[in-house]
This record gives sequence, structure tokens and C-alpha cells, in this order.
Amino acid sequence: MTIGRSCLIASTTGNWLLREVKFGFYVRNGGRRIATGVRFQLQKIEYKERDGDLVTVAEHAYELALYNATDKARGVEVTSLVPKGKALVYLAEWREDWDVIFPAIGGTPDYYESICAAGVEYRFSVVAFDDRGYCAEETITIETPKPRPKKASEKASSTPA
Repeated sequence: MTIGRSCLIASTTGNWLLREVKFGFYVRNGGRRIATGVRFQLQKIEYKERDGDLVTVAEHAYELALYNATDKARGVEVTSLVPKGKALVYLAEWREDWDVIFPAIGGTPDYYESICAAGVEYRFSVVAFDDRGYCAEETITIETPKPRPKKASEKASSTPA
């Protein structure tokens, strides 16, 4: 099994009220047999402020799931992969009105948003493993997306008269 680099899963642009970006990664079965009971975990979350050092926010096992495009629903957490088959795992999400990239886990620690508010880079250590004990590990780095520039009409409406 191998884990690929992070990839952009979905992004809203254009006339949406808020820009939203979702990130994920691929897990590929490079073996000759079907990999059954394949699971995905996020094991470590780190962030970095501009000109700062990496800070560990959490170091526990959080279950990740396959990406499911239907209205923010998480996909299945266990799957099977045929030889050369790939699965797209949902890793994290960012929105223009958030200051942080949130991991796609059941719940973040209470302190997560306040600690990571100045983060410009996040590192997620992930692992994929199957019923036979084969596993792959990778650290995925994601930079915080830049918000859209404000339109002239938005700038005018926010300027006091």
C-alpha cells in the first residue's frame, strides 16, 4: 500500500458567499491481492506560524473516511482495494471565514481553533493499513489557502461614510 501526496478534492469559487477548499490523499494498493479491511487514521497534527517552528497540536489516532461528495457527509471508514485500486481519503477542510484548516475527523480538541489561528502551514501524519497488517505512512503538508480579494463593491460597502 502507498499513500500519495495531498490533493485538492473540491473548491467553491465564483459567486459563492464563502470560498471553501477540501483536501484529501490517495491510498493505492500496489500488491497482487485484494486488500481487505483497509482503514485510514490521522495520527499527528502539527501547524506552523509564519517564521515559526512546527508545533504539535494533537498526537492521537483519529479515524479518517473516504471522501463522499454529498453535503459534507463522511464516507465509509473501512474499504477493500483491488490490486492497483485507489481510494480517495478526506483529510481536511478550509473556509474563508475560518482562520484554520480543520481535519476531517469526528471532532477536534477544544483548543484546536484558538491554538492554530495564526497557522500558515499544517502537517498531518496519516497511516493506512489493512486486515493483514500491511501499512503505509506519510506526512502531508498543506499551506493555508489565500482568501479571495474583495470586489470593489464589497470594499465600498465596508468603508465607513
